[in-house]
Order: sequence, then C-alpha cells, then structure tokens
Amino acid sequence: MMTQITEEQDIQELYQSILAGGSWSAGTDDNSAATRLFLEKYRVSIGKRYVLGCTKYARHCIETLDCDYVIDDLKTPGSFSGKQVVSLDAVPDDGLVISCAMFQAQTVKRKLDCRAILNTDYYCLMIQRPELQLPLLEYWVGDEPPIADYSVFMSELEDDESQETLCKILAFRASGNLRYMGGFSNRLEEMYFEPFLRLPQDPVFYDVGALNGENSIGFAERYPSYVEVVAFEPMHASFNKLSSNLRAYDRVQCVRAAVTDSVGNVSFYEDAFLDAAASLEPRRYSKQVIVPAVTIDAIRAERCVPVSLIKMDIEGAEIQALSGAKQTIKVDMPNLAVSVYHHPAHILDAWKKIKNYNCNYRFFLRHYSEGFAETVLYAIPSH
Repeated sequence: MMTQITEEQDIQELYQSILAGGSWSAGTDDNSAATRLFLEKYRVSIGKRYVLGCTKYARHCIETLDCDYVIDDLKTPGSFSGKQVVSLDAVPDDGLVISCAMFQAQTVKRKLDCRAILNTDYYCLMIQRPELQLPLLEYWVGDEPPIADYSVFMSELEDDESQETLCKILAFRASGNLRYMGGFSNRLEEMYFEPFLRLPQDPVFYDVGALNGENSIGFAERYPSYVEVVAFEPMHASFNKLSSNLRAYDRVQCVRAAVTDSVGNVSFYEDAFLDAAASLEPRRYSKQVIVPAVTIDAIRAERCVPVSLIKMDIEGAEIQALSGAKQTIKVDMPNLAVSVYHHPAHILDAWKKIKNYNCNYRFFLRHYSEGFAETVLYAIPSH
C-alpha cells in the first residue's frame, strides 16, 4: 500500500480510484474559472499581450488569440509569426503572458509568478478551454484508457515513486493543470540509468533512437567493461552527429535505420520545429523521408551476443519496435527502458506487450521533465 502519495488530495483520490477499478475526474473548476477570467482580460489588453516561446504551440496561440509580442530570450532581436520577439525582462508587470514553453513549463511559471505577471499556459488552454479549438498536443491525441484499466498495472509497479508518477501524469493529461506535475524537474542526465537496473559486468547496450549519442556515451562511461554498444538512428543529420560523437569509443557500431517490427524501408516524418524529432506518424509541419528499417531480433541474430539493456525513444514507434524484439525479450530478457509518453495508451500497451513476451519482469515508472515529455517504463529482470 502506497503511503502519502502526494499532498494533493485529488491525487490521493485518483490513486484509490485506480486500485478500486473505479472512475475519476480532475478537480479543475477553480483553475478553469481563473483561465476564463484571464482570457477576458487578455482580449482587451491591447499592447500588453505576450506569447512565450518561439514554438509551434505559440504559433497556434497567435493564430487563435493573437498577441502583441513574442517572448524568447534566445531569439531576440527578431520576429516570429509576424510578431516582434522580446526578452522576458522587457515584459511590464501588467503584461499578460501565455506560456508555450512546453518543456520548461514549471520554471517559466515560477518566473512569471515571482513577478506577479498574470499568466496561463498552452496545456491549460488546450484542455480547459475547448471552445478555442487549440490543436491537442500530438502526444495526447488518441483514446485515453479508462482509469479502471490501470488497476492491475498500478498493483504491479514496484515502488511508491512509480505509483505517484502514474497518478500525476494521468491527472495532468486529464486537466492540463501544471500543479499536478509538482516535484518533477528536467533531469535528462539521469534518464535510462537508474540504480535498479540489473546489468552484468560486461553488458551489451542497444541504443534505439540514439540521436547524437548522448545515451551511448553515458552507457560507455558508466560501464567501461561493456562488450558492445549498437546505436540506431534513422535521420541523416542526426546520424552524422552520432557517428562523429562516438568515433572515439571502441566496440560501438552506429546503424542508420529505423527500428520497428519488420525489415525493409519505412516513411519517416521530420518535425520542422524540432530538429531531433522524427516519427512514423505524419504530423502538422512535418516532411516525409524514406529510411531503412530493421528489427531488434534481426540485429540480435546477426550479432550472436546477448543484449543486456535496450533503451527506446523513437517518437511513438516503441510499440512496433517491441514487437520486433519479441525473441530477444523472451530469450535474453534484457533490461528495458521504453519511452511511453508519445500516445495516451502507450504506458499500458508497452507493459502488456512486455508481459506477454516474458512474465519474469519487474516494472518501474519514472518521469524526467517539467512537462509532457520523458516518461519511461522500465522492465527489470526479476532473476
């Protein structure tokens, strides 16, 4: 039984609802009223309306609500979507700010609150003001499983932190209210290398979605006696950086391919706003490229070396990649670190698929950012 999951009473109620297989609704009335009042004032405060962040979410807000200036300390002086870009310091105390800083949402809110600047954020407007018809965050598009469906999963999570993490994420997705994300911070340097991993002295690492090689380097430095690292990255620009960054490391192979459930070629869609982001799913502001595809099982069969740890962060293709790793999970039973924030159903989908392939796993859930991104499901061999 988890004790004192959080100071928020409604999070505690959500926890109890999940265990009981019941239902739950976010307590958003007060926050929704505050958001409505903010918008009423925002619409009439000509000359004092600000959108923070040169992001596609900021563009959505500008198209829907307009603004007078865009705040972005890294892009001033300049312009974005036809608006002058200014620094945060240039915002007057009586300005009104809509934050579209999705990855540093809590840090930005603390800065604005510290100056008593009236503010709201894209998460809140997207969920609580549906009449605005702001596009839903791509990673939240899709059917959210009923709360009752999480009951068995919750009971199989190994520690209180995992259970608390699940409750906070579900409450945040239901309400768009950042207060549910209290306690989370941006700590990407810790991601994938938790102390509960069970690795041999001479491990093998598959870095699926390696980008610039940061995780491969982190693995090599933490486990210098590693047998090999295989780093997968499909996108040309990222692969070139990956190869360059890993050149100094022995026993490392870079593979330019997408990891999925079949061997061949697949269409990828690059996000024009996020250089590092590419997906198997077409999205707004994306361009299509064709890349080679491999499976974990095919690579494992070629290399004939048992895998110790597989990390997956491949923009929503994790479930397909797990399907292509069925034999490896059955036979090698590697530690698994799977990103599960790209679709509302992925937490449960990944857990069910792993359990179906091998029931001898223990499960942990961790979150590594201030916003929607970087939730990881860990499957750790039980023996």
